[in-house]
Amino acid sequence: MADNVMIGPRRFWQNLRRLYQLVSGTSGEIVVTETSGRRIVLSLADPLTLPSLDRLALGSQTVTLAAGDAVPIDKPFVRIVSGGGTVNLASTPSISTTGAVDGQILIVQGTDDTDDVLIKDETNLAGSKVRIHGAANLVFGNLTSAIFLFDSTRGEWVQTAYRVDG
Repeated sequence: MADNVMIGPRRFWQNLRRLYQLVSGTSGEIVVTETSGRRIVLSLADPLTLPSLDRLALGSQTVTLAAGDAVPIDKPFVRIVSGGGTVNLASTPSISTTGAVDGQILIVQGTDDTDDVLIKDETNLAGSKVRIHGAANLVFGNLTSAIFLFDSTRGEWVQTAYRVDG
């Protein structure tokens, strides 16, 4: 039995990412052996399928959007830019659901003082696959940000936070 070792979240994900490159599928235990020889054993109460760690890796992208575009989910942090003037996203879905996994977190941030991007709630645009607090629409100007959580049961992105700083 390995000793219990406390490590920080950054080191945990780095170790898990290295391990995941070698292991996939289901397992009741994850063992990480450091170069020092120390073993870290992560016991899982129930076997589970490890999710793709590509979505957990830190990273960002900046995208220019037009009305018919959807916010991509390739990176967990997406800066959105209007393709010219204020853009009302009319795409269905407005935030991509392709490849989204239950519990996935997406941070969206606006980047422009004058050319906003508007994301509509499902009640205002059927098929948007976005649930916004109070069924409102979100307007993303400079430094406006929102955090969304993907709910695979509903197949929708649910707003969990919204902040206007710009």
